[in-house]
Amino acid sequence: MIAASPTLRMNHVDRLQLAHTAAACAKWLKACDIEVLAINNGHATPVITVRHTNECDKFDGIVKCFEHNHIQGRKKRYAFVIRYGCEIRWDVQEGGAA
Repeated sequence: MIAASPTLRMNHVDRLQLAHTAAACAKWLKACDIEVLAINNGHATPVITVRHTNECDKFDGIVKCFEHNHIQGRKKRYAFVIRYGCEIRWDVQEGGAA
């Protein structure tokens, strides 16, 4: 049995609100000259993946994360902030600089 994602259990009004929030965040990021790579559904908020620029380093409250995939032996470092109801995330370079 496949568990339904939280997005599938939302009603159409909630999905529309989520899409509107994501579109507004993406528009704001593009106005700040930050390239939007992808928009995905998160657990509670939209997750917008962006290309790292110097503008990303200017955000207050940056959270840096680390994931390790034991099966594939890969490490992934990324950072994110929450702005305007969206999680904005970008990959962090291996040298430690965001």
